[in-house]
Amino acid sequence: MDHSGYTDAIGRLFASGDYPDAMIMSASMFKQYAPTGILWDMADAYDNADFQSRMILPEINKNLKDSEGRLYGFAPAYGNGCVTYVKPYGQLY
Repeated sequence: MDHSGYTDAIGRLFASGDYPDAMIMSASMFKQYAPTGILWDMADAYDNADFQSRMILPEINKNLKDSEGRLYGFAPAYGNGCVTYVKPYGQLY
């Protein structure tokens, strides 16, 4: 899909209930969708992942947790303004 239409295409997918398994969201998209309840709280899975020992800047993703400790996405790199969202296997909506 054309980059300029990505946000609208994701909005249409979410509106249809056809949620993607994984996606990249801009910071503004993340802010819009995180409070809706349709994203998976990956805090426990993320905190216990094997890659934690290789994280260069773990504070980036710690700061993405909300006030209740929920984590709905993670930043794959510092400074690009995007987070990755992954739908858990077998999750039903």
